[in-house]
Amino acid sequence: MELVTRTADGAEVRFAIERDRNSVHQVYAYLTLHGETVERRLLCSCWGRRRHPEGLREGILAGGQVLQVTRAEWLKLFHAREDFRGRDNLKDIHLVHVFSRGERVNIDGYTLSARMDRETWNKISPFMEEVDSWENDVLYDGDRFTGWIVKRGMEGQVEEILRVKPEYRLFPR
Repeated sequence: MELVTRTADGAEVRFAIERDRNSVHQVYAYLTLHGETVERRLLCSCWGRRRHPEGLREGILAGGQVLQVTRAEWLKLFHAREDFRGRDNLKDIHLVHVFSRGERVNIDGYTLSARMDRETWNKISPFMEEVDSWENDVLYDGDRFTGWIVKRGMEGQVEEILRVKPEYRLFPR
């Protein structure tokens, strides 16, 4: 995915989502700084604010600089990057058992081994429920868990939708 836009000071910048040397999807900015002739490639880390002689600057933090673009543009890049990363996780995704028992909430179910892209999440979200063991003041057994678990009895359907490899399946077809 690529996005070409202009910063607040008028410089053209091209954003691209590419894999880094560890094969992880990252957002990179390609731009030519004032007074330079060579295009630079900067790793974009996050959205943030930094002090500047003219006041606070808000934008994408990249290579020690603030690239002043709209937050909507950053969110578009961020969500696309997360979807790419989530799709990478699908090849080895499987269900993992979680257990927590307290005075108010008991959790005994299966969660996902990794994050996934939004398209896949939309397919399985009707089979998921959000839980939070931090509602318990006292934990009798198990570990604290906050997140999504598969609704009881729906585990096989979720594995089917996710196309979990046979060697990782907990619920045979």
